[in-house]
Amino acid sequence: MFSANVGENEKIDMANILKMPITTSFGDYLGCPILDRRPRNTDFKKVIDKMRSKLAGWKSKSIAMAERKILIHSVNCTIPALVMQNTMLPKSVHKAIDKANRNFLWGSTEEHRKIHNVGWDKVTKPVVLGGLGNRKAMDANMIAVTRLNWRLNVEDKLWTCKRDLESAHRLFDEMPRWNVVTWNVMVMGLIQFELNEPWLSLFSRMRGLGFMPDGFTLGSVFRGCAGLKDLNSGWQVHRYVVKSGLELNSVVGNSLAHVYMKSGSLGEGEKVIAAMPITNVVAYNTLILGR
Repeated sequence: MFSANVGENEKIDMANILKMPITTSFGDYLGCPILDRRPRNTDFKKVIDKMRSKLAGWKSKSIAMAERKILIHSVNCTIPALVMQNTMLPKSVHKAIDKANRNFLWGSTEEHRKIHNVGWDKVTKPVVLGGLGNRKAMDANMIAVTRLNWRLNVEDKLWTCKRDLESAHRLFDEMPRWNVVTWNVMVMGLIQFELNEPWLSLFSRMRGLGFMPDGFTLGSVFRGCAGLKDLNSGWQVHRYVVKSGLELNSVVGNSLAHVYMKSGSLGEGEKVIAAMPITNVVAYNTLILGR
């Protein structure tokens, strides 16, 4: 491929020297278009068509609503998710993906449209807020691109450069909107690299803006408190979990018990594990290591 300012004769001469054909497209790699310009709607037509055909292949009339939700999640995690990992798709493509998901969920087709009983904004809310937990295409794309930027900006070591940290924070602050998952990416990344004051500050900021931490957030925060042996912070987050009525699942419960055990409060750790609805191998390992 050549710049628009390169003449035809120069193109032919260069192609002959390199023994390569002249092309106007790099084609696809693993189903993802290789682009040398800003993405266009037509670049992702194959992705949308493949997604629609995959959903249309299921007998939507004979399956329950819960099964449709699972199938939507499965298709979105395999077809559009691959492209979203490295490209910010145009808004019209996001809308096309959401439309395909909505139509399949409610059993609509181009020929026979049905009334959607619940708005898509409600459907895509987390389960704890009354939704089905299926993400909007734009949110899923933003999360994937943010995760990629974090990996590019933070070195795979137990320390990070101040310049890279500033880049990651700048991208996060410039996002048009946040959700729980984007907060999780930032908080978990800071905890992973033991940046203690930044993750504590970011977690407080998350709660102050009204975002409710989920199990992934709390599990990471408790692991960070355990690494710091900060019993006071762990106790405050534990109190927040109880006050908010959040479920003490295996991830949150084991992480919280680990905080108490690591800080020397074995009795409190045992109480947490005893209060968990399901006790698994990880819980018993936490008890053994704590003793």
